Amino acid sequence: MNYKQKLLALIIFCAIIVIALPFYIHIGWEALIIIPLFCYLTKGLGSEVGAHRMWAHRSFNTSVTMQRILLILDTLAIEGSIISFAGVHRLHHANSDSTTDPHNPNLGILKAIFYQHEVGNFKIGVVKDLFSNPWVVFQHKHYFKIQIIIMLLLSAISPMIFWYYCVNAFATIWINFLVNVVCHTWGSNAHHLQNNSKNNKWADIFLLGVGQHNTHHKNPGQIKLCRYDVWGYFINLIKIS
Repeated sequence: MNYKQKLLALIIFCAIIVIALPFYIHIGWEALIIIPLFCYLTKGLGSEVGAHRMWAHRSFNTSVTMQRILLILDTLAIEGSIISFAGVHRLHHANSDSTTDPHNPNLGILKAIFYQHEVGNFKIGVVKDLFSNPWVVFQHKHYFKIQIIIMLLLSAISPMIFWYYCVNAFATIWINFLVNVVCHTWGSNAHHLQNNSKNNKWADIFLLGVGQHNTHHKNPGQIKLCRYDVWGYFINLIKIS
C-alpha cells in the first residue's frame, strides 16, 4: 500500500475500535473530560502549533526540546507525518479552492473530509527544508511502525487508554472537517480574498481561534490570528528569536 492507503487504513481501524470496544469495556463519564483534553494537547499543540504553524508555515522557531515535544504530540494526533502534512498544506495554500487543492470542498464534501496526506501529490522540493531535521525525517520514515508500536503498548497497558487513543484519531478527522470544509464554505470573507476561505465564529469556539481561516489565508505566517487565539498565545510563550 502507498502512504495514503496506509493512513486511511489506520484511521478506518481506529474508527472500528471506537465503535466496537465500548461493547466490551465500560466507558465512564470521565471520557467527556479526557477526550477533549487529549485532543487539544495532540491536535492543538502537536498539529496546529507544531506541524501547521511552525513546520508548514515557518511562523516561528523554538528550542530543540520543545520541537521534540511538539513532534511527539503531533504523532499522537494520528494525522500523518509532519512532512506529509506540510507538503499537502503548502499545496493547499498555493492552490486554494482550485482543482489542484487537495481538499477543495467544491470537488466533493466526502473527499474533503476524508482527504489523506498523499505524498505523491507534491514534489519533494516543496518540503525540502524539513529534511534538515532528523527527528522529522525519522517520524515520516517510520510513521506507521511507530503507530503500530504505540497501539500495541496501549492495548496491553489498558484497553480504555487504547480506546481514547483511537477516539483521538476520529476526532482529528472532524477537526480537519471544521477547517477544510466549514471554513471554506460558511463565514465571513473579512479580507476580500480571491479564494473561499472564511472566518467562522462557530469553528472558533471549538478550535480556540483557528476558525479565523480567512485571516490565516491572508497572512499564513501570522502567529496570532485574533485576541482569543489560544495557540497564538502559546506560541508567544515558547518562540525564540
